[in-house]
This record gives sequence, structure tokens and C-alpha cells, in this order.
Amino acid sequence: MPTGRSCRCAALLRHGAGAKEDALTEARRWLGVDVEEELRRTLAEGHRAEHGDDCATRVETVSRRVAEDGGVTVVVELHHDGGRVTGAEQQTGHAAVATLLEEALGLGTPADVLAERALRHGDPDRDDWTEAVAALQRRGGEDVFRAAAAWCGTEDPLRQMLAAEVLAGLTDDGMPARAVPLLRELSREARDPEVVRAAVAALGQQADPAGVTEILRHAGHPDTEVRFTVAVALHGLLPAHRPDGVAAVIGLTGDPDDGVRDWATTVLADLDEDTPAIRDALAARLDDAVPDIEAEAARGLAMRQDDRAIAALARILESEDPGGYAYSTADQAVEYVADERVRRRLEATVPRSR
Repeated sequence: MPTGRSCRCAALLRHGAGAKEDALTEARRWLGVDVEEELRRTLAEGHRAEHGDDCATRVETVSRRVAEDGGVTVVVELHHDGGRVTGAEQQTGHAAVATLLEEALGLGTPADVLAERALRHGDPDRDDWTEAVAALQRRGGEDVFRAAAAWCGTEDPLRQMLAAEVLAGLTDDGMPARAVPLLRELSREARDPEVVRAAVAALGQQADPAGVTEILRHAGHPDTEVRFTVAVALHGLLPAHRPDGVAAVIGLTGDPDDGVRDWATTVLADLDEDTPAIRDALAARLDDAVPDIEAEAARGLAMRQDDRAIAALARILESEDPGGYAYSTADQAVEYVADERVRRRLEATVPRSR
């Protein structure tokens, strides 16, 4: 989702082509500029115009970068004698703006150009990256697929991550059948945990059962973020009656990381299967220190008509914040309790945390 500077660019897209073209020219100009140096130069010129050329010793220039709004804001300040401060700031994210405007104007920016914009700062959370990925996914087609396939084969982890994110969103014209084998190979061959995570996430987004085996391969990965991504990717994708997959998820419900346990418990609760092993794994999470995990486990047991859910549901409904996730999950799970007397008692529970 666009944020910050690229989000504010949306207002320009509602106006005529002239406004868009002017904005694109300005965005492209900033792409070739060192923002900090430009601000320093402008402030220095203003200071000389006000005080003359012999004033260099009377001011100190300080700069900093603030991560915000999907990019970085560059701030440059002049600290004058006497404590007075003047300054200027400029957001980055001009590549994201240029990408949005080019797409709005129907300009077919080459895939490699968009890739270089994404990779310039090497941060997948910045708008320059996310807008390039989104534009490539929307465009789709053979050219984009071939470019992403080529990026998979490089030795550059960031380029491989970019490839995985693009391939994750290619869902038209038979693309999943071609993208999934590339993602499976990438997840299998990658050594960088960030690349593995990106490939596993992409396989989950493609939601192709052919990718489940490769996702499960990383259930025991030493990197916490990879295991977290495995659990997320398996939600709604793991087929019923697949013992290796169920065993892997049961293992993840005991993971030391809260986020991994949470997602794995949710996967297990929602699995369209009911076995003693699944029930026992859910019951083991009823004493979890994280209330959200306890609630998911209780929900899974309630859906399977397992009476071990009842005490946990009563405890959560009485003690947890009514506005929180654990309470909401337990409240919804009450409908699965078959015993009408017990169900009514749970429905009548008054929360003590209000």
C-alpha cells in the first residue's frame, strides 16, 4: 500500500496530464540529485545572500535522516551564533512517485529500470521498492516474468528478494504454473535467510499446493523470521491428511518465538482435520503465556467439540480485555460449544477487565 510521498502523489493523478507530466519531470530530476547536498547548497546560498561571503565561520551545518512515511526525510539545519536555527527538509521516495506517474501516463518503464529504483536503497519497506513491485505485478506479462526469472538466477540477495515479491503477484494468464517452480527452486537453493523468507512468502501468496513441500522444508530453519513466514504461508494452504505437514505445524506450536507459535496454533486450529495429536497439541497451548495463543487453541478445541476448551474460554472471557483479540476469539468460539447449558453460561460471562 502506498504511503508517505507516493500516497500524496495520488492527488496529482486525479488532475490532467499536464500536471502529471510536470510532476514526473520534477520527480525524475530529484532522482539524480543528492538530496542532502542539494539542501546544504540551497541553505548556504541563502545564508551568503543574507550575510555575505565572509560568514562561513558563524554557522554550523547539521544534517540528519528520519525514517518516516515509507521513505526517509533528509533534514539540514544551520546553527547560527546565538542559538538561532534555520533549516530545510526534503522527503525522498521520488522513485516511487515517478513510478506511479509513469504508470498513470501509460509509459512502459522497463522492468530493469524499476528494479534499479527498488534496489537503489536496498530496503523492501520503502515506497521506492513497494511501488516498483506493485507496478510490475499489475503489468504482468512475458517481459516481467522473464525479468523476474533472470533476477532469480543472480547472486544478489536483494535482487532475488525482488524477484520473489514480483513472482508472488503474477496470477494471470497461467503465470502461477510458471512462477511456482521458480520460487520452489529459489527457496531450495537460497542461503540468505531473507531470500528464503521472500521465496516462502511468495509460495504462500501463490497458494499452489505444489509449493507446500518447499514451504515445509524450512519449518525447522534456524532463523525466526523464516519459521514465522512458514507458519503464515501454511495458513489455509496445508492440505488435510498430510502427516508430514501436520507434524511440522505441531512442532511450530511449541516454537520459542511468540509470533511463530501464534500463527502455527492458528493453522492447526483451522485445519480441516481432527486427530488426537492435533487436539493434544492445541491443549498444550492452553497454558501459553500469550493470551492470543491460548484463545486460538481454545477455539480449535471448541471447533472439535473437545471439552478441554471450556475452562480456557471461561478464563479468557472473564479476565481478558473485551476490546482485545483474545477475548474476541474466545467470544466467537463459544458458538461451537455443543452443550447448550455450558454455552449459555459462557455467553453470560461478565468480563472483569473493562
